[in-house]
Amino acid sequence: MMGQRWELTRGVLLAAAAGFLGAPLAVAQEQPGLSSGSGQGTGTGFSSGVQRNRSGSMSGTGPSRRGVERSVQPPREGPPGRGMGLGPGVNVRFPNDPYLIPFVNMAQEGGPIDPNAPSGVSNELVKNAKLIDSPDERSLALQRIANSAIASNQVFLAHQILEDAVSAAVQVQTPLVRDQRLIAIVTSLTILNGALLGESQQAVVEPRPKDVKPEALPKAPDPAVLVRLARLEWNRGAYLAGLISNPTYRNEMLYKVAESEASGSASVANRYIDDPDPAKPDPASAKRKQTYQTAADEELVDSFAVADKIERPIWRYRAMVRIALQAADSRQYERGFELARKIDNAESRTEALLLIADSLCRHEQNDRATPVYEQAARAAASIQQEGLRGVITGFLIDSLISAGRFDDARACLVIYPEESQRFVALGAIAESQGRRGAAESARRWIASDVPAAYRPTLYRRVVDGYLKAIEPNRGEAFGK
Repeated sequence: MMGQRWELTRGVLLAAAAGFLGAPLAVAQEQPGLSSGSGQGTGTGFSSGVQRNRSGSMSGTGPSRRGVERSVQPPREGPPGRGMGLGPGVNVRFPNDPYLIPFVNMAQEGGPIDPNAPSGVSNELVKNAKLIDSPDERSLALQRIANSAIASNQVFLAHQILEDAVSAAVQVQTPLVRDQRLIAIVTSLTILNGALLGESQQAVVEPRPKDVKPEALPKAPDPAVLVRLARLEWNRGAYLAGLISNPTYRNEMLYKVAESEASGSASVANRYIDDPDPAKPDPASAKRKQTYQTAADEELVDSFAVADKIERPIWRYRAMVRIALQAADSRQYERGFELARKIDNAESRTEALLLIADSLCRHEQNDRATPVYEQAARAAASIQQEGLRGVITGFLIDSLISAGRFDDARACLVIYPEESQRFVALGAIAESQGRRGAAESARRWIASDVPAAYRPTLYRRVVDGYLKAIEPNRGEAFGK
């Protein structure tokens, strides 16, 4: 009896020792097995389903999943002499594991489209959102519905929904939550304005789902009406941005409204910059052009007024420079020049004026650029900090050189606070003249106006410019 009991005990101890020391009993199997998490493995993490799985599936028994390649490395064995395994459950795969059952892949692949699924925002959805008791949650729901309406090209419906969202947002008592709701609504208003201006270009009827009742609107919205509605939305956005209690967020959102409105002004103005056929003027086209130009001018003025409300100088002056840039890109030169001169910061005023002057020169209106450059030079000279004045003057000189106004560039050299900066600018002027075929003119003013110590270097810069001009031409000649 004792012998049999000892034999039984010894067998149990040997089996336990084999599992404890990580003996590769299951590893020796060549056929696919099951992972330890299946209930039929060893529980040590060394089951055949992980190490010797040739099917490619996680369980080790089924066919490999097409399109999913994942190599599972077996747990690393410890140092020699330490045969302790990693314990049961180390390779357990839970039912929600995407590598066991590819829920994500199944969702991405998608299924058949339900013909009864909604294709746009319905009146019932808006009605249910208005029944939410909490003002903050009601405002958030309406704002998100408005975003979906904009994406569905239901711009008039989005306009009405955002009105209700604003009414709910102003009722929120917690300042932080109210600021969040106002920021979200202002952002939605800027998005809506982009959709309004885009639709005013196409002048198409917005598609409506079957469950949405038609609104009392003309079948083909008038583009001028859409442009006026966009201006109304920008005014509302500026008002809401001013209600934000946090000064940082308030200034940032005012900047975004000003920039968005200036960009919209440029978009409207660019539609009728030139008549399609000047030889055959169309009265209707001329009337539309005048309407768009008036609307663009009003939006540009409004955007500058919004920028002027910004309290933080860095946001305010950057917004004003962006407005000048949009005016220059849309060739609203007179209004842009007027607004740029109102900037009280000399550095930003110089930058804004240079943007307008550069655009005028690019469109071959050098005469109109002369008073703009004059004001830019005056603004640069009024900068009190010498280092900053030197940098801004460099921008002025570069702009004059690029426009080919070399005499004006030399006249502005006195604005530099240091003589070394004047010498560098003289070299740039001389080289540019040599590159543009005005080498003789450059040599004349070098000989008459430049100190003798500077002349050799400037003569050499003229030669450098001439050589830089002929190198591309020579390359094209050899290429032919």
